[in-house]
Amino acid sequence: MEAMRLLERVGIDRAKSRLRSYPHQFSGGMNQRVMIAHALAAKPKLLIADEPTTALDVTTQAQILYLLEELRAETGMALLIVSHDSGVIARPADRAAVMYCGKIVETAPVGELLERAAHPYARALIDCMPTIDPDDLAPPIPIPGSVPLLENLPAGCYFHPRCPRATERCTVSFPDPTNVGPLHEASCYHPVAA
Repeated sequence: MEAMRLLERVGIDRAKSRLRSYPHQFSGGMNQRVMIAHALAAKPKLLIADEPTTALDVTTQAQILYLLEELRAETGMALLIVSHDSGVIARPADRAAVMYCGKIVETAPVGELLERAAHPYARALIDCMPTIDPDDLAPPIPIPGSVPLLENLPAGCYFHPRCPRATERCTVSFPDPTNVGPLHEASCYHPVAA
């Protein structure tokens, strides 16, 4: 039975007896595994994992990410991870794209983006993440202001009302992507210096 095989493949113990279980009888990590098995049933060439580790403890997050990497290698499918957590994408992803209000504002290889984010929003996202580095005990820096409502977006760059680098030009038109490094593009008139 294919459902049982898929549940076993994603690490559900006693898969045969679990086929009749309800979602509330599974832990968060087990529910996430069931959703991955459900997606694998279609034998996708691309698996989109939208916030695959939200509300999971750190150990379970690592297990889910390891499972996704394993399945990608095993099946040859492409994997697109949507996440607000840069730690989630740091290991399994080759490239990253940062979006703000539905527009991609920066794309780069993951390591390059995490080390040298050029768009002020991408840089601010990274700066507001807590760290466990004992040499960097400064508190995370919050991003000022609020995300605009999608039905009331500002003219120009959507981030300009919150951006410390914004000028008049930013309020008029949305910048086209420009190269800021090898395979690294940012849509910003005033990118952050490396």
